[in-house]
This record gives sequence, C-alpha cells and structure tokens, in this order.
Amino acid sequence: MTRLILLTPSHLPAIGAIDAKESETTLAAMMAKPAFAGLGLEVDDHLMGFIYGWVIDDQGEVIQITVAEDHRQQGFGRRLLAGFIERFDLRSCWLDVKSSNIPALHLYRQFGFVEDGARKGYYQSTDPTATAETAILMQWKR
Repeated sequence: MTRLILLTPSHLPAIGAIDAKESETTLAAMMAKPAFAGLGLEVDDHLMGFIYGWVIDDQGEVIQITVAEDHRQQGFGRRLLAGFIERFDLRSCWLDVKSSNIPALHLYRQFGFVEDGARKGYYQSTDPTATAETAILMQWKR
C-alpha cells in the first residue's frame, strides 16, 4: 500500500537512509519552524520518498524532493509534488533545480512549472575540480 504522510522528526533516520546528504540536525531545526511543510511517501509502511519546503498562506517553496534510488521512474516524484500542492492548498509554488537534472526538469515541466530565471554557479560541488552548476528557477501557479 502506498500513502502520503506528514513528515515528523520520527522520520529523520529514514530520510537520512534515502539521502545521506540530509542532515538530521538541520532538518529537525527546519521542522520546528511554523512555515515548514513536508510529506513522505510510504510503500508498505517504509518511507521511499519525501518532499519538504516552506508554506506561507497559499504560497509554497519546494526545498527538497527525493525518491529512493530503487523506486525512481515509478511516478512517486509526481505523487509527492502533487500531494505537496494539494495538501497545503497552494496557489503558487517555486523551486530550483540543477540544470543537469534532466528527469526532474522533465517532471516539473510536465506538471506545469515554467522557468523563471537562473542562478549561475549556484550548486557548488565538493569536488574542487568540478564546475559549479546553474540552478534553474521554476514557478507554478494554479
């Protein structure tokens, strides 16, 4: 059974297992803020993906959306994004995405997000020989 749930601090270890770059301390601090909004996607009571960001009134910003690697390309990202917009009754939503993340760009465009600008060199790499990547800014409106 697949279902969307509200994220709570009890989900932090599972979030870290899906994405090792997620800091439990940082995310716990974010969860404590009133504007925090987050959903998890469970498959048979196991967290397989998550989305979180900020929601103020009917405006949202997606900070992170991640699906476990072995569950990608199954529509879970679309379900998380749709759930975020529906659950928090958004009229508009913003996000940014690495210019090289073609699957995410495709998903966002299919969902109705449009490009709204770019930030060159926004995503820094931990590899000192790698070039920083451009962030594509995107916006969705109901």
